[in-house]
Amino acid sequence: MKFHFDTPGGGCATQVRLWLASMETNGKPAGKNMLETYLTELKAVRATGVAVPETSYYPALSNLLNEVGRSLRPKVRCVVNLANTGGGIPDGGLFTADQFQRTADGEPKPGQLLQS
Repeated sequence: MKFHFDTPGGGCATQVRLWLASMETNGKPAGKNMLETYLTELKAVRATGVAVPETSYYPALSNLLNEVGRSLRPKVRCVVNLANTGGGIPDGGLFTADQFQRTADGEPKPGQLLQS
């Protein structure tokens, strides 16, 4: 799944907030710590005074999405700054383990080669 963080209607960030709000463990919001960590990271980046308006915050969002992804079945990993495969350059993508090449075979899996 590829996505742009700045999609109309809130896009990925809105979906993550809704998902975190719906998580519960023993009747308590489980996503609260993840969200607090994310917001703390955003604040720290902004406090530097040299952050770029969008891309400086990608690491914090990637960390949040990876934390959420670890709780999903199948597990999901976020990769930011993907290559242009014909539809523009996506801000990032969400991938399951079977979408990454295996180190044992050394060859890219189908779909991982970029067409020039």
